[in-house]
Amino acid sequence: MFESINEFFEIGENDNILIQKGQNLTRQETIYGEIPVVAGGKAPSCYHNKFNREGNIISVSSSGANAGFINYWSSPIFATDCNTVKSIDESKLNTIFLYYAMLSNQDELYELQKGNAQPHIYEKDIKQIKIPNVPIELQDEFASYVEEIDKLKFESVKCMIAYFFPVLTQYKLCYILVQCFGFAKNIEFFLC
Repeated sequence: MFESINEFFEIGENDNILIQKGQNLTRQETIYGEIPVVAGGKAPSCYHNKFNREGNIISVSSSGANAGFINYWSSPIFATDCNTVKSIDESKLNTIFLYYAMLSNQDELYELQKGNAQPHIYEKDIKQIKIPNVPIELQDEFASYVEEIDKLKFESVKCMIAYFFPVLTQYKLCYILVQCFGFAKNIEFFLC
């Protein structure tokens, strides 16, 4: 994605990037709510009533088979078995741009996993990721572009579900789709 750019910096070299380790949260401490609990997997492990990170943040799974998995969260999360990464000053570094730049290094980050039985990715591994050094105006333009693409994808899926809903209900698959995609429980939400 960024191969034609010549200047890069490592995440650890940039004082404008904040990396934080998640905090422990046991099942017994969890109080059900709407806040995703981000652990070592590719999807939330459960939902809690409090958050420990604001939205517009990147998570990197710390341990397990998916250690190193990079994800972006626009809304607040409760970070547990992951590191979170964000720009301290959006006027200097756009977090969405940072996310896609990190995502372009996803395979390299997976290769940095340490440990056989329970692989891990550490903060020092995240700090090695190279990010293109481009002007903030281009970062913002890029972020706007990919956000628009994401909206179009979402609208497309909404329309597909509305179109196929009558058939899906016959086979009771709608519930599975709603659960898999994490959409609202009210099906009227899907109508185009």
